[in-house]
Amino acid sequence: MRKSYIVIALLLIAGIISICFAHELVNSEKDTVEVDETTLYGDKQAAYGLEILTSTSLDRHLFWNTRHVTGEAPLTETEYEFSQSPRSPVYQLHYNPVEFTSIFSYAGSSTSGNIDLDDTGYASASALYKAVADNTAPGEARTEKLNVSDFYEFYPIEAHMYEFEGNLAVNETTQKSFAEYFRVPVYKGHAVDVTIEKHAAGNITRLDISSVNGGEIRLETPCVTVGDSRYFLPMFTTASGTQLDTSYIKGGYGIYRLPLDADAYPDRVLTADMLEVIYPIDTSAAKPITLKASPDGDKLLLVTADDGRYALTVIDTATSAVLQKLPLMSVTGDDFRDIAIFGSFIMPYTNNGRFAVLPLGPSGEYTVSFVIDSDHDDEQIATLYDAFSADFDGEKLAVASYGSIWETGRYDTCTVMLYVFDKTGLLYHGRYRTGLGRAIMNGSLNCSPYGGAPISVSWRR
Repeated sequence: MRKSYIVIALLLIAGIISICFAHELVNSEKDTVEVDETTLYGDKQAAYGLEILTSTSLDRHLFWNTRHVTGEAPLTETEYEFSQSPRSPVYQLHYNPVEFTSIFSYAGSSTSGNIDLDDTGYASASALYKAVADNTAPGEARTEKLNVSDFYEFYPIEAHMYEFEGNLAVNETTQKSFAEYFRVPVYKGHAVDVTIEKHAAGNITRLDISSVNGGEIRLETPCVTVGDSRYFLPMFTTASGTQLDTSYIKGGYGIYRLPLDADAYPDRVLTADMLEVIYPIDTSAAKPITLKASPDGDKLLLVTADDGRYALTVIDTATSAVLQKLPLMSVTGDDFRDIAIFGSFIMPYTNNGRFAVLPLGPSGEYTVSFVIDSDHDDEQIATLYDAFSADFDGEKLAVASYGSIWETGRYDTCTVMLYVFDKTGLLYHGRYRTGLGRAIMNGSLNCSPYGGAPISVSWRR
């Protein structure tokens, strides 16, 4: 017992020493943080006049908010804080208020235990399960490949609705209503493997279902809320991206508007009866990609793939009228990622570093300032991550994100990567690394970005 107390005491002392060591390690440099700039491509003068703000942390105890201004005489300032107790960042969680799911939208599903196929939890694929169960002897396991269309004409689809206020109920009536509205036929050739295992007494103890050769369906539904309306775009495709047949959907296919006012619904129960198609989409001519809203909520931003090129359609939320249709980047596979929305411009971008810059003019219309539609020799611009910041001054676009450096057996993830573009392409790519990052690396400690928006970049106007 005495030895146990000694070991515990030593561990406690070691923990205290490590925190004190970390504190002292950076304390001498906390007010004199230096930033080393390394030009990886182009002329660094293209980046003069930028302000980069970063928030970083060590083990949730040590924190730095650093401001770096680029220029002939660069300026670096930092605020340092030490917290005796670990501090967790506060993230804003985002839930998609409208979602569709199906047992056939997963690569596979497995259940074990004492299984009764008459339970409602198995209703979505009970016909498939029972077909194999009828052929499975007690004490055996059996797998059969089944064609989904032999059992279902339309996919069993479940609707999930969240964040509805005003005592608006979401219940079985809601599920039935939306299932009847969104009828999507089973595509030809969709097959699944179904496995049933029975105990010696004959009761089912395991069931598995999985789509054959990655044949599951995708039911992605981008959704935005504007005022008292919720707009959503159900994108029903195969796993390979082929559009499913939407011609059987009750009210037609496109962008749907769902009112949020509970008084608009009989008995205050959410149903599909109040759905309105505010913008029809012919999927034989254009493939829907994503849906967003402008910062002020006055416009819906729809991206489609049309004849080998992405296009942006701007829709007035008040009248449902089409305000603009603008060409974006060319389509090179299933590579579109998102629309980054900033205060004065938007930036649709792909997974391979291609993007468009669209500033918002005084009249409220977007214009395509320039499009970067080809991969650059600089491989480090190949991916724009979700956690990047950008600013556009009317001619040049600055993009900042965190990168990483592998050194002394670990990553320094507090390094900033800075890019500057104009209509001719990439002007500059630089790497910005702090002295604190190096000190931490040398001390075998890790620095990491901290908070929900740990980096921002802006032109000093």
